[in-house]
Amino acid sequence: MYLHLILNHLPGVFLLIGIFIFFFSYFLKNKILSITACSLILFASIIYFPAFYTGEEAEHHIEQNVQQLTNAHNNIEAHEELAEGIYWLIILLGCSALVNITFIYRNIKNSKYISAITLVLSIVVFIMLWNVAHSGAMIRRPELINFSSLRIPLTVWAEFLHN
Repeated sequence: MYLHLILNHLPGVFLLIGIFIFFFSYFLKNKILSITACSLILFASIIYFPAFYTGEEAEHHIEQNVQQLTNAHNNIEAHEELAEGIYWLIILLGCSALVNITFIYRNIKNSKYISAITLVLSIVVFIMLWNVAHSGAMIRRPELINFSSLRIPLTVWAEFLHN
């Protein structure tokens, strides 16, 4: 349970830092910054999986030990569905970052297109990850439901993944 609570912040933090560095490296045409940003994005993609797979243990702990939380089960299920929804996008993002590192390192001519794809995909994944994080926060802090305006409105992708 505690491992999930520790790990779940890391993908978002590393992805956000990677996006900022990548944004500046893309416009400054700095290869070292681009490789650094892609490495952070790749690390965020990799660290997502331990956070994802430790969620089941955290779910069982909450459902067995915390009876006073109202709608905990519904919030957990919503959080779990959102996390599953970006699973393959995280894999795609990690592959894109790895290909981008290889292209930049080997000075392949079309690396700028892969860089643009990686940057856009990183932003999309971060927005989706923000929604996953918000739904996770609502499990232990149900009063956050009233602050739904803090969520980045992106429910279309969740509905698309369910169909």
